[in-house]
Amino acid sequence: MRRRLFWILGGLGGYVLLLALLCLTERGAEGATILTPADALWYSLVTMTTVGYGDLAPVTTVGKIIGTLFLMLSLGFLALLVSVSVSALTGALRPRLLLWRVRGRNWYLFSTPDEDGALLAQQLLAEQPDTACVFCAAPETRSERSCVWVPWSLETMLARRGRRKQDVILFFQPDEIAAVDAAVSLEGCGLRCVRAEEGPETLPDDVILFSPQETTARHYWLDHPLGPAERELVLIGDGPWARELLERGLLNNILPPDRRVVYHLFGDWSAWQRRHPALDRMVWIDTPGQGDGVVFHREPFDADPALLQRADRLILCADSDSENLRLCWQLKADWPLTGAVHLRLERLQLPDSFGSRALCLTPDAVLRQSLSRTARQMHEIYCAGSKNAPTWESLSRFTRSSNIAAADHLYEKVRFLLPEEDVRELTGDLFRRAYDAFLALDPEGREICRSMEHRRWCRFHWLHNWQYAEKRDNARRRHPCLIPYEDLSAAEQAKDDFAWELLGKLAEHAGA
Repeated sequence: MRRRLFWILGGLGGYVLLLALLCLTERGAEGATILTPADALWYSLVTMTTVGYGDLAPVTTVGKIIGTLFLMLSLGFLALLVSVSVSALTGALRPRLLLWRVRGRNWYLFSTPDEDGALLAQQLLAEQPDTACVFCAAPETRSERSCVWVPWSLETMLARRGRRKQDVILFFQPDEIAAVDAAVSLEGCGLRCVRAEEGPETLPDDVILFSPQETTARHYWLDHPLGPAERELVLIGDGPWARELLERGLLNNILPPDRRVVYHLFGDWSAWQRRHPALDRMVWIDTPGQGDGVVFHREPFDADPALLQRADRLILCADSDSENLRLCWQLKADWPLTGAVHLRLERLQLPDSFGSRALCLTPDAVLRQSLSRTARQMHEIYCAGSKNAPTWESLSRFTRSSNIAAADHLYEKVRFLLPEEDVRELTGDLFRRAYDAFLALDPEGREICRSMEHRRWCRFHWLHNWQYAEKRDNARRRHPCLIPYEDLSAAEQAKDDFAWELLGKLAEHAGA
């Protein structure tokens, strides 16, 4: 900035000096027309702008040399005028014109330009063509199909736009902590969605954390539910994608007591084990026992060919597409596999792949619209008739997550009750038929449903490091029901019927 100021002041000083010299040189010459400083200024301006009226002209040698300099400067002066005009149009004026064109619409305001954000914007505009997607802090200003890129920061845009509750702000930033803090601080700005794996325990109701890994895992188990004969699953990978796939599998794949699932994990899972010390409460670890199990393999995945050949499913969930493709080619080339091979690919779509960015970055997945709506309905049904029931907005992040996990498990409940159905979307008709099937169960079938729901509820709490205690203490994560289903009282066992009876309530809501 100082250097620029130095050059500006130097240029102005040189220009004034030339004008003074021109005036002094011409004033005493015979036939001179440039006699005053005003004459010198006028002559310089008409010369540099190439107008050249001819009313004033130098007659001395020095004056003609100065005139020649002014004439040569005319090219730079015109270039300066053009550059200033273009800069005004593209720098400050053009963004204003683009934003003025979409001023009357609801905005999806992206805090930074991002490839994932651009992909989401395309789908948002396909579903909601009357909205506008505005990207802040963009390196260039442009507009495509109601997508506007502007050079201003999010704070500047909010100052210009104002805080409107109808708008949605999306934080697709590398620094997740800064993005969460920014979203929480923007009160009164409507819905804020942040791409982040983790966040604080208490979040405002209008702040949503979106994790691509969690969405991928959710869609995977939704699109690839366990078949009736699948028992052994192999997961190759130990990054965030693999961890989410395992956790979602443990929560979703709650099967009747006569079926068990064993997860074989290859990679370094030691940090994940330390974060989940209650894992042995929900499954057996390494040594076979009753129910589901998890085996942590310290050796390379190809050290046990017999396991690879007998596994019902191999899930390749390394963090990079290239690594998953390499593993897939290697496995299929080296071994006569009998189970399905599923590989996670973000940028490609192959017959056995999952996790495509185009499928995971949908408005419903990012904003959690349908899932949150169902979870809120379930909470309202549960609290119906209670005078001092907490509102959805007052719930802690953990309690909301618990409700959302329960809503997500509705797919598995419907599949269990309607095994012949290909359940991809929950409808009022599916809820109604599943509830009728539940009512038709004999006492043994009801008991299986209760035990499945209790195991699901326990697993969610154990994954969040809750422990058993005779007296409930939410602050210390203690609960008296974190015991085997068989050890519950008859009254506590009967409470798990409510999770299945919700199917009938949700059918009524869908038909209302």
